[in-house]
Amino acid sequence: MFLAKRPPWLSQISRHCILHTVTWIISWRQLPYCSYSCSSGNATPGTPGRLSELFCPVQIHISGLIVHVLEHGRLSDSVELELDRLRIDLDPFVVNRVLRGLSDSDTAVRFYWWAESRPGFHHTQFAIAYIVSMLFLDGDFALLSEFLERVKSQGLTLHRSLYRILISGYVRAGKFGSVIQTFDEMVMTGCREFGVDYNRFIGVLVKNCCFDLVEKYYSVALEKGFCLTPFTYSRWISALCQSDRIELVEKLLSDMDKFGCFPDIWACNIYVDYLCRETRLHDALQMLEKMMIRGTGPDIVTYTTLVDCMCDNKRYSEAVGLWDEMVGRGLKPDTVACGALIFGLCKGGKVDEAFELASRMLSMNLELNVCIYNALISGFWRAGSIDKAFKILSFMQTNGSEPDVVTYNILLNYYCDTGMVEKAENLIRKMEMSGVNPDRYSYNQLLKGLCKAHRLDKAFAFVSDHMEVGGFCDVVCVTY
Repeated sequence: MFLAKRPPWLSQISRHCILHTVTWIISWRQLPYCSYSCSSGNATPGTPGRLSELFCPVQIHISGLIVHVLEHGRLSDSVELELDRLRIDLDPFVVNRVLRGLSDSDTAVRFYWWAESRPGFHHTQFAIAYIVSMLFLDGDFALLSEFLERVKSQGLTLHRSLYRILISGYVRAGKFGSVIQTFDEMVMTGCREFGVDYNRFIGVLVKNCCFDLVEKYYSVALEKGFCLTPFTYSRWISALCQSDRIELVEKLLSDMDKFGCFPDIWACNIYVDYLCRETRLHDALQMLEKMMIRGTGPDIVTYTTLVDCMCDNKRYSEAVGLWDEMVGRGLKPDTVACGALIFGLCKGGKVDEAFELASRMLSMNLELNVCIYNALISGFWRAGSIDKAFKILSFMQTNGSEPDVVTYNILLNYYCDTGMVEKAENLIRKMEMSGVNPDRYSYNQLLKGLCKAHRLDKAFAFVSDHMEVGGFCDVVCVTY
């Protein structure tokens, strides 16, 4: 190992060069307008400047002079004359630096046209991009249109990056027509586009539900050898399902198979939900198998959708099988998933199976909400198992779930149907004391019980003292 040493003569030469450069920079700052550039800058004595100030001192100073003239004369009609008096040589570095230093897009455009009028000077695509970005920020679309027309009239071909800036700006501004026009122009002018351009553009079309245009540009993309990303395909499939335009989804899934990709879980769940709503259970189950094969594993939402659909179509054994499969795959059901199966079983008169399933849920440390308890209580009462219904009610309260208005209404319905009007009246009072406000159904049940028991005087008094005062009188009340 050894340490490299500088030649003894190098330090004198380096010191001499640096002193000479600093002296030259100071001499430039002693030009007219020097007082402005020194007083308005952020630099302080003894602080190091930017690297660009060391290598491009002349251009830095010139750009400062121009910005000073523009900022102090932007409201004047003679600002161009003031710039002419500077008699400076422009180059792209100076112009781009000036544009970055301006805060007003109108002033920037005036400077752009003045710079273009200088003999032998030609703007870069960077300068155009600065102007376009400033006009988008200011929302001056009239000036933007005028600026672009003038640029194009001079035969200048816009770069792909500039087209992307325009499309992105129009999308954020909500000018959808301009987005399509700009993309078409980019393709027609021979600008080389890439798959990312079609993915972004088709994504915008999908978001705006322009499905005919999506198909058109999708075909163009395929002809040019571009394919969509799984994300774009997924958003398109989701939008088609939500808009009831399902006929194209199968083709897109086939195309995705060819390209070796598959929709994400969000799109899969939306598609499965659509198939279930259309009672296409076989197709929905096939999609479930494809999800497991292709690696987009079904989640709780997928299984809950299928279980609910199976129960609606009275295919209870398959519904229980799907629930078992979900648990077997390590997915922990939530209250929605548990409720979907228990509600379906209770609705189908299979309350004993529902109770067994609820017991399994509790053994898995799954929390049952009051809606699930209500479904079990109602199911046992409809099945005539009154003792089981009361046991579940007691267990529900012991387990920390307080009865809600639906729970009380189930009890009211039972008491009134069986002629236990006094218990129904006491239950109404208990509801009011416990902070659970009886609703229209509650009062109608008690009114029905009073009328069935031929206690008409009490029924009329109940209507006038409670129902009319609370605004609960309706057609059902009059019928009783």
